[in-house]
Amino acid sequence: MPIWLGSNHPNLIVLLLRSNRYFGSIASHLCHLTYLKVLDLALNQILGSIPICLKNIIGLTQKWTPNSTITHSYNYTISLDSSAISRYDDHAIWIWKGREYEYKSILGLVKSIDLSSNKLIEEIPREIMELNGLISLNLSRNLLTGRIPLDIGLLESLNSLDLSKNHLCGGIPSSISQINSLSFLNLSNNNLSGEIPTGPQLNTFSATSYEMKPNLCGFPLPNKCLGEEMTQNSIENRGSEHASIQEEEDEFITVGFYVSMALGVVVGFRGVFGTLLLNKSCRFSYFKFLDIVKDKIYVTGAVNMNKLRRRLQT
Repeated sequence: MPIWLGSNHPNLIVLLLRSNRYFGSIASHLCHLTYLKVLDLALNQILGSIPICLKNIIGLTQKWTPNSTITHSYNYTISLDSSAISRYDDHAIWIWKGREYEYKSILGLVKSIDLSSNKLIEEIPREIMELNGLISLNLSRNLLTGRIPLDIGLLESLNSLDLSKNHLCGGIPSSISQINSLSFLNLSNNNLSGEIPTGPQLNTFSATSYEMKPNLCGFPLPNKCLGEEMTQNSIENRGSEHASIQEEEDEFITVGFYVSMALGVVVGFRGVFGTLLLNKSCRFSYFKFLDIVKDKIYVTGAVNMNKLRRRLQT
């Protein structure tokens, strides 16, 4: 890569060098482009590690930009004695979430680093997490190793993150759930392991964001984590035990109920009718009482019937 870019053009805002044949490492002179907002070096043969000094690009640390349009001005000669100033709005064709778009009126809002499809090695520098104005970071299709930085959640402006097809290992940092603006995520084809973090934004991604990772578990993958399996088994066991106890209780109540009812009938029958059969005076008093009740019911019914007839006749 040309080393004069950083020294001869310090005011560069957009640098697009994708799909060339650049080789060698990323020149540290690029870190002198402090106003840079779009850096695209994808689809080259760049080697080495990602420079730590990229954190010096102030243009990628600003979350808010006053002007969405990048306007340039230049002088041109009208005659030998006069000149004028002309202005034009910059535009660029940029790859966004795997698709090609042309940006003009909102190019100033785009803050991106795309180093995909190269031969970069070693770990992702923790210093990259200081570029909290980034809305897109694409480091896919490289040879990067190590873990995803634990404080990746500091990139809270990110809308697109692609780290796929590397050799990253370890777990997915839980801080990634703090990136509420994230709408595209691809961590597939790495050596990641452990439980996938959850969060309002992370829960919207499908299994394709994590595919080809047999050591990952949790939503949205079908693989259950060890803790989830133990909890689920515990719940199932408790449910089975409760159902078994309930069945035993139901069986006990059912048998006990019918036995008690049968004993109650026998004891009641014996207590009442046994007394009547064995005690003559009680038997006489009982049947006399039944006669009185019968006569009273008959008389009351007859009187009420006569009253009803009289009302109907009048």
